[in-house]
Amino acid sequence: MSDDYAIVGAKNEDEKGTHAGAVYIFQRDGDNWQQQAKLTGADREADDKFGFCVGISGDYTIVGAYLEDEKATQAGAAYIFQPPNLLERRI
Repeated sequence: MSDDYAIVGAKNEDEKGTHAGAVYIFQRDGDNWQQQAKLTGADREADDKFGFCVGISGDYTIVGAYLEDEKATQAGAAYIFQPPNLLERRI
């Protein structure tokens, strides 16, 4: 959590393949939480586990995909999402 925002990793989300993963950002509105965004890695594939670890600081969100294997088998990857439109930068 950061101020009025919470981030939730769903490492086993299956929309792009078994256990591809996703991340959800929620904003507090009084006593309620509203979903603001669903984040997915542009290169997300089955078994990447995108969202296995997540962090939020101010406006920046970082997401880990520990089994992502674009560069090497199960090498993993981290993604930073920046406001205002949550553009992805893979590191």
